[in-house]
Amino acid sequence: MSNPGGAEGKELKYSEIKNLPVVKSASSPIVPLLTIILACTRPIPVADCFFSIGYPAYLYLANRFRFDQNAPGIAKGWIKTPQLREGAGPWFKNYLLTFGTIGVIFPLAAQVFAPRSIADAAAPHLYLLMCQLVMETASRAPEFYPLTQLLVPIGFNAYRLLSIRTWLGTAWRSFGAAPRQRAVWEAFGLALACANAVVWTYNLFVFLLLRVLPQYINRDEFPEAKVSWKGQVFPVLDKNLD
Repeated sequence: MSNPGGAEGKELKYSEIKNLPVVKSASSPIVPLLTIILACTRPIPVADCFFSIGYPAYLYLANRFRFDQNAPGIAKGWIKTPQLREGAGPWFKNYLLTFGTIGVIFPLAAQVFAPRSIADAAAPHLYLLMCQLVMETASRAPEFYPLTQLLVPIGFNAYRLLSIRTWLGTAWRSFGAAPRQRAVWEAFGLALACANAVVWTYNLFVFLLLRVLPQYINRDEFPEAKVSWKGQVFPVLDKNLD
């Protein structure tokens, strides 16, 4: 899920960005609290827990040691915060609403109302998506290099497709084993898993990779930190490098 940030490709002063409400929204405890509840009450695979911690840690390290916490962009006096910089409009709000409903609202409702087996099957994907939302909020700070910010939804979305695959298999087996006259929840779980498979596959391979990513491949607009590669393997910040 990509939040436009409310500024469609406009240049914003660093002092203005620091005061944007979208940056301050990181203080909202609702999403982190729901994420913790899911982690404590649902069977989340160890690999998913590891990814939910390891991938954000990797992004923070990359942002610090490869992109110098966006220092070149901040020094230039402006940075571009919205992930979808061009083409955002009323349709984009509907896009976010659709994905939020399918990916968050319905799975959350399943955690409350559905039988435990249906809720447990949906929980890992929901947990990872909530972790993504937490990280997306944190990465909107001006100190995050724009490309690193974009890697949040790309990386999480790619990994969540593995979780959706497991969810689909579980939902299919559950639906097949349930008596047809009492398979309402099983049918709901299968339909929800299929819907998430469709929308998140499209979001990754079409929206993020084909529409959003090309808007960030411009070093004139997004100046990089100067680095040298130690042993041609590890990046090392070198502010004196020509």
